[in-house]
Amino acid sequence: MLIRPIVKQFLDELPNRPRATLFPTGITQMDREVWFSKQNLNIVAGRPSNNKSTFILNNLAVPTAESGMKVIIYSLEDRKDRYAQRYLANKCGIENKRIQHNEVNENETTMLHQHKDTMDELPLDIIEDIGYEIEQIEKDLEQRNPDMVIVDYINKIHTKNANRLETVNDYLRRFSLMSKQKNFCAVVCCQVNREAMGEGNTGKVKPPMLHHIKESGDIEQIADVAMLLHWEYKYSLSASKNQIQVIVAKNKDGDTGVFNCKIEPEYNRITNLTVPGVAIDAFAQEGMI
Repeated sequence: MLIRPIVKQFLDELPNRPRATLFPTGITQMDREVWFSKQNLNIVAGRPSNNKSTFILNNLAVPTAESGMKVIIYSLEDRKDRYAQRYLANKCGIENKRIQHNEVNENETTMLHQHKDTMDELPLDIIEDIGYEIEQIEKDLEQRNPDMVIVDYINKIHTKNANRLETVNDYLRRFSLMSKQKNFCAVVCCQVNREAMGEGNTGKVKPPMLHHIKESGDIEQIADVAMLLHWEYKYSLSASKNQIQVIVAKNKDGDTGVFNCKIEPEYNRITNLTVPGVAIDAFAQEGMI
């Protein structure tokens, strides 16, 4: 097809195109620059315990479901009760460990049950027992029409042959194709390689980069958006416990860069980083990929 009719069609549809992302994360600066979109493959990666599951649940899945759209999480790692615990800690402002250890008072118990009822009504389906093979997802989605599908996380998929890299690539390509055929936003959680942990012999833990994604295969080529979480406090007690970086390493429709965000790990919460009297530039130039 010649370019002229394509341009004409684009301009005809332009007035109806959204002016903001359909899938806001609650991180205001990032939502202006990075859009999680339908028919796109979006990667959320990081080291273990760097709050990947918190981000995909409380910054992606729950806000999307609260807006009335349908979300499915295929959990290959965590149990459903952990998602529930993260959700309740975030919504109720009660420390995760206090919920886990049943150290809540009567008023907090009432609040937990109120939010539990709210969560029951969300169009959010968390599935534990399928997703290890891409055929399982294809079959499960035959009669479904979700708006967002999340795989948490791809490093747990089953390998059919000795070439694990080939299996991961096939999984990602088919998942990406499904997102286009069924018109949903595809999100895949990943870990990063151990090589991202150190920098020479200094012992310093450096922020991960796109090529550090574990078993990445064709992720760099297939992904539309790839972001990596880096919580410096996990490796250095001199770092702030309440700051985390969201590194946008690939963004087909916008800039790449680093967002400095606020994290409250006890509440499984990642939000805007605000400092009174100081304007925060979300894409810090010194942190550009």
